[in-house]
Amino acid sequence: MKSMRKESSATSNVIIKVSSLCRPRNFIFAALFILAVFLSACSNPSGSDGAAYKIGDKGPAGGIVFYDRGYYHNDTYSVGSVDYTINWRYMEAAPASTEFMAEWGPQNYDVSIGNSSMLTWSDVGNGEKNTQIIVNSYSEYDLTGFAAQKCINLVVGKYNDWFLPSNQELLAMYNNLKVANLGGFSNALYWSSTQANPDSDGVFNLAYAVNFDDGSYLVGWIKDVSRLVRAVRYF
Repeated sequence: MKSMRKESSATSNVIIKVSSLCRPRNFIFAALFILAVFLSACSNPSGSDGAAYKIGDKGPAGGIVFYDRGYYHNDTYSVGSVDYTINWRYMEAAPASTEFMAEWGPQNYDVSIGNSSMLTWSDVGNGEKNTQIIVNSYSEYDLTGFAAQKCINLVVGKYNDWFLPSNQELLAMYNNLKVANLGGFSNALYWSSTQANPDSDGVFNLAYAVNFDDGSYLVGWIKDVSRLVRAVRYF
């Protein structure tokens, strides 16, 4: 009889504990706790190397982190017949030692070649696509001296996924690094990968650049003039 009472008592305790969890107040507390853990994990995921990064940190390739969009996401785009998918959250600028001078490209040449899918864009997240478009469009030229191709050819820290930043990406680099005296930038013009609209004669002579002396947003820069270039990458 004693063993039966003990078993009955233990069963009763289990029932009490389980039933206590089902009380509305306790259930709400448990749900809120689970939600908080989930949101924390989503808002601050680790990088592919297990690390979370802040602006100004050293990046995986040895550059410097200048942008964090707050979450990882797959971006997809197509250039010609090739499809690309990039999963990224951060951007890093290549080390100052890799900086170079280069022309944007040949004059009087529209990289979209009448194809709206080949337009370059200014927004953050378009630099790699722009770079691929430029290189694809200029395939009939010797690209070795042009900014976009030199970025693609760059290998730093065993990484070869560098590109010419879009205009807004370049501005983020100025605002988050140059203003804070990080990254070893010069007080000079830097090329973006964003082509400007045609001039009054309908000629595509110009591309966007950012003046790293004051952060001014500049349109009227002729493509075949050499400017500074700082490659970037997503990760």
